[in-house]
Amino acid sequence: MERIEFKMKNLKRVVITTAIVCGIVSMSGCQKKENESKEITWAKSSEVVDNTDEHLQNMYEKYQLKKDYMLYLKAKNLEEGGTLYQIERNGKQQIQLLDDVCQFVEIGNKIFYTKPERADDLELIKELCVYDRSTKKSEKLLGLKDDLRSMISVKNNIVYYKTYDKVVAYDVDKQTKEEMDYMITSAVVETCMANGKIVIVGDGCVDMIDFDKKKVKKIVSQTECANDAVACTKDAVYYGVDSYNMNDVLQKEKIQSKNNGLWKFYLQTGNKEKIREQSPKELHVLGNKVYDETLKEVKINDLSNDSKCCSYGRHLPAVYILFTA
Repeated sequence: MERIEFKMKNLKRVVITTAIVCGIVSMSGCQKKENESKEITWAKSSEVVDNTDEHLQNMYEKYQLKKDYMLYLKAKNLEEGGTLYQIERNGKQQIQLLDDVCQFVEIGNKIFYTKPERADDLELIKELCVYDRSTKKSEKLLGLKDDLRSMISVKNNIVYYKTYDKVVAYDVDKQTKEEMDYMITSAVVETCMANGKIVIVGDGCVDMIDFDKKKVKKIVSQTECANDAVACTKDAVYYGVDSYNMNDVLQKEKIQSKNNGLWKFYLQTGNKEKIREQSPKELHVLGNKVYDETLKEVKINDLSNDSKCCSYGRHLPAVYILFTA
């Protein structure tokens, strides 16, 4: 009887010790093997070796590919943030890197990322942080007073981001800011970077900003509300518009608009053309190709298969960018 009690006590010690060790590991970046999502499998199995440049163009993307691994942000809502993982490309091992991440990009041995922070009025503002892989420590660069709403891109250690009424370039090395007044009334805004120009989409309106010249070119304007999607490749901006009005009980009612659908704006010529009648819920870029939320590649001939082709035609008159290189 005494031997049984002794063994039970030792067993309890082993269980408790194991639980403590697992807890410590989980806090310091645990390694897991979990079932992969469709998006993770699709991205990491791509023939693209490194998509950092594409990720810098499309900072809302949840994935960034490197040679031997990928970074993936597991988050239901990018405004609220999620957990950033490092995932083997030739296996399923996952290492937890950072919590409460909204946007991220790895450059060299550093990861720039934003995390949610509630202001006094409970509005979600973002903090800008940088994680050093060599020291495994994070440093806060910008806080609530900087009113960061969305990180647009990072170039030459300069972080471009949007506030409520400005676009800002923050020099990490000099700790200085350069600002440009810019206001968009949409509550939800999507941003990307195309050919050195900042693209901002909200409520069906599409603006292209030349930050150096402090100029704004309107690609699309409308007065209705809209759900939007946007993606930038090397030579084009893809944007989706799904217009609606709010009824008396604050429910969305879809409305017909000539701007509805998925469009491609050509950076070189300034022309735009409709690709689909239906706007996708999401757009993703990988290998300079664009995919919708089903991870199906978006192609120019998608509209020709639509029996409900619009009466105003597939091609619109050219719209020219006002900027010159």
